[in-house]
Amino acid sequence: MLRLDCFELKSLLFLVLFFCLPFDLYASDPASSWVENSPGALNCDMLGLATHDGLGTVMVGRNGKSYYMTAAVTKSNNPSWTECVSPTQKDFVAVDRGDSCFMALTENEWYVSSISGSTLSWVKKGECSVAQDVCGPLVGVCHADGDVFVAVTSKGYLFRFKDTSESNVGNNRLGDMCAAGKVKGIKNLRQYHDHNEKMFYCYGYPGADGINILRIRFDGTDLNSSPDLQSTIAIKETGQPIEINDLCLITHDGVAVAGQNGVYGLVRDNMFYADSSPRDFTSASFLSVPVTNSFKSVYLHNPGSGYMDYYGYAVCEGGRVFCTSRIFDMGQGVYVESVTEVAANIYSDNFNSVAYYLPCTSTSGRHFFAAGSNGLSIFIIHSYSSGFISQKNSVRQTHLFSAQI
Repeated sequence: MLRLDCFELKSLLFLVLFFCLPFDLYASDPASSWVENSPGALNCDMLGLATHDGLGTVMVGRNGKSYYMTAAVTKSNNPSWTECVSPTQKDFVAVDRGDSCFMALTENEWYVSSISGSTLSWVKKGECSVAQDVCGPLVGVCHADGDVFVAVTSKGYLFRFKDTSESNVGNNRLGDMCAAGKVKGIKNLRQYHDHNEKMFYCYGYPGADGINILRIRFDGTDLNSSPDLQSTIAIKETGQPIEINDLCLITHDGVAVAGQNGVYGLVRDNMFYADSSPRDFTSASFLSVPVTNSFKSVYLHNPGSGYMDYYGYAVCEGGRVFCTSRIFDMGQGVYVESVTEVAANIYSDNFNSVAYYLPCTSTSGRHFFAAGSNGLSIFIIHSYSSGFISQKNSVRQTHLFSAQI
């Protein structure tokens, strides 16, 4: 009868565990796991992305260029872009989705989508009533309610748009950021706030006063609602105000921040119930090893209000993508936090935007899209099981494509 000593038993057990148990794929991400489906480029800088459960996904960029995929194509594991019909050659600067349409902005105009089958056409609806040399160019747009959108200019002027109607909310210069024309965008972060209030966050690069967020609340949801609360926020990292390129709500008391010079952090504090007084918050970096590239966009998804889990992606200059997650490990009874660069050294073009398509189920994976310079676009299938992992099982798989029309 064959007998094994203690050392041989340990060796055999190691081999069984090595080859049979699942591994956490966040430990490494070989380039071979990224499949390039179409090696060409659009030769156009893509600046914004938006997704809608029923409408699909749209990507906008310079020279009036934009690309679209239906909801069915967005859900598939082999998505591809179709060029949109555009009446302008001006640069699109931002896009978001409403309840029944997309809205895209140039520096002084707004456009609404008209979708027929797999074709999306843009219809110009109007131009800003305030001269651009006074209010600055439009830089951001976000959905308010129904098909009402809120837009912001670089100098902090706010407008509400619906179809051909405009409501000039006025000049809300609450800090040096607006006076210097350093506003970069606007987000609606109300998922965990009172749904009867419409809270918006204009963010950007701080002026001398250190303010980098202007918080605006409207007292209603229609086109002509006026602000009933305005306040300023300063987010700092290592004691210094940061230059913000994007914000993303994670939980009721957690906001992810993406910014210049490697700023990628989490504000673990309640930004939503502050009064009208100025407030300071601290961003704790996600990164254990600092990077110098500027982060341009972030989307971290929280699977439900009862979870403290999140997962998603941040993209930055130099073609870099960072997978970020906080997932409960039932086997160990602790949360596992991870930030890992994926698809390293594949692209050098800058990423500008990242978006998430919610309806995809755990069987098909969660779908993320990212867009950048020279037509760069990435499609990511992120596998995730019911908000929990056991023994650090893999929670993602990835695919990559660069669309060519």
